Amino acid sequence: MQKVLLATDLSAHGDRAGRRAVQLVRRREVELRVVHVIQADLEEDALRRLFGDSVAVETLQADLLQSTQETISERLAGELAGTSADYSVSCIMGRGHPEISAQAQEWGAELVVIGAHGHHGVRDFFLGTTAESLVHDLKQSVLIVKSSSVADYRRVVVPVDFSQRSLNALQFARILAPQAVIEVVHVFDTTPFERLYRSSSAGSQMRQVVELGKEESRQKLARWISDSGSIGHEIASQSLRCGYPPKEIVAAAEESNADLIVLGTRGLSHWRGAMAGSVARRVLQQAECDVALERCE
Repeated sequence: MQKVLLATDLSAHGDRAGRRAVQLVRRREVELRVVHVIQADLEEDALRRLFGDSVAVETLQADLLQSTQETISERLAGELAGTSADYSVSCIMGRGHPEISAQAQEWGAELVVIGAHGHHGVRDFFLGTTAESLVHDLKQSVLIVKSSSVADYRRVVVPVDFSQRSLNALQFARILAPQAVIEVVHVFDTTPFERLYRSSSAGSQMRQVVELGKEESRQKLARWISDSGSIGHEIASQSLRCGYPPKEIVAAAEESNADLIVLGTRGLSHWRGAMAGSVARRVLQQAECDVALERCE
């Protein structure tokens, strides 16, 4: 990982993401770009109300962009003092996530760091916000920062479905958290069986099916770890859970006091193939800790 892009709205949530991005840059001495988008239509209306037509809006916008960029640059210079990390700041007028996505693509970012809004998880964050659209559209790996802590990640949960993207997620977890304890979790999804499971006529048979499925999953998990090569030796613990995958993944993170969940994704959107698009979305909504989505082809 050589290039990290921080997308910030300069809010408290954005500051959290900024501190985490700086920590990653300090540790790995990668290149950092900070992108801040000023909503063009909203700012133009506000500027016209404040100054009327006495000063050209374009001039006021240019001054606003310059002052904001200088403020961010000064802060970065202080936070990255003593490192050889390169950084740049891009402040632009625009429409939010399209500009950020374009910057990430054009610059060649490998990781995009953003802050999540909302106190409990990101329930507010996923209500038609710029951030939701950004996560949806990005082709890069994404780190969604929720915690105010800037301590190194200590414990990471990596949900696995025995695919290559799960292995990529495991490797990505080690990049983000080189000293952390890694726990892999596989959830055997029992939700398709639940209705039949409660039926008196099919209950016994379904229980047998579930038990067989659990045993098969247990064997697959052990085999997958064994076949994972050197990265597999860094797994501190493994667990098999049964139930609704998003709920069980979040529960596993809470029970182990994890400060990061890393999910593997696939394709052009992080909502396609993160074990299932709805799994990634719901984990993001419900988890209290930071969440990373690692993209693979």
